[in-house]
Amino acid sequence: MHKLTKVILVALLVLAGAVLLTRDAAAQPPAPTRFYLSKFEVASVPAAPFDLVEVALDFAPGAFTPPHTHGGQAFVTVIEGEFTIRQGGTDTKITAGQTVVEPNVVHEGGNTASANTRIVVTFLLPKGAAPTTNVPTATPTAVPTATPTAPAPTRLYLSKFEVASHPPVPFDLVQAGFDFPPGSSVAPHTHPGQAFVTVLQGELTIRRQGTETKLTAGQTFAESPSVVHDFVGNTSGANTRFAVSFLLPKGAPTSTPVQAAPPPAPQAVPTAGGEPPLGQGTTLPLALVVGSVLVLGGGLLTALLVRRRRR
Repeated sequence: MHKLTKVILVALLVLAGAVLLTRDAAAQPPAPTRFYLSKFEVASVPAAPFDLVEVALDFAPGAFTPPHTHGGQAFVTVIEGEFTIRQGGTDTKITAGQTVVEPNVVHEGGNTASANTRIVVTFLLPKGAAPTTNVPTATPTAVPTATPTAPAPTRLYLSKFEVASHPPVPFDLVQAGFDFPPGSSVAPHTHPGQAFVTVLQGELTIRRQGTETKLTAGQTFAESPSVVHDFVGNTSGANTRFAVSFLLPKGAPTSTPVQAAPPPAPQAVPTAGGEPPLGQGTTLPLALVVGSVLVLGGGLLTALLVRRRRR
């Protein structure tokens, strides 16, 4: 075989491989990621209906809450930095990934470290109860010396849901946070318990029972047990982030995959040659690679023919 012919064949094989890799990459959307997950056993709960409140707080270095109590149980996960609970003159520190059920006594929470702290809290409260009630401190009898006032934490979001019923006690409360890059989604599934979701960033698309719903940052929704979610994902061009609290039967998973429904019949007549139009099974990078194969292959073949004619 002529040396130049070998070069042409190798080049075409390399470019054909690039076409296949590009096609396969386009067929594999990015997967969502979970950035925290915590599980708590709930041994007692207010009578139904009761309130479930989700809140996230940022504590700058030195930030502290005032002394306070809670109207019900408070389940805390530290997702960034170090969190300090101050009660009766004693400090208890927990770090990122750790959890605590805050005591229902007067206490403070804050950040004694040099980096930012972020926590998420799920409250289970009697209907209408306040999540937090500040406790006034005693009035000093003398003028205090000048002391810097601790900055207050920043509330990132607060969402409130009414819970009409709950699994048999004891049950599991699971907190989780998810990032969905553009194009990512999860397989069709159900939840064995209730799920309470707050969209923190971007846009989340949900399809269930033939209805599609889009939610944006700040919006919430509650998912009922055993309802099939045909699609949960991000169809936008920016990242989506959301937080969720699950109330689950003891030991149950957060979700259970189900068989996907068959895709609907195509509505449009295929284009000539049976190839789908760009955007329906074909991507712009793939088209560019195919074009490159044709141009380079044609150029190499032309060069071979010219060289042979000169001989």
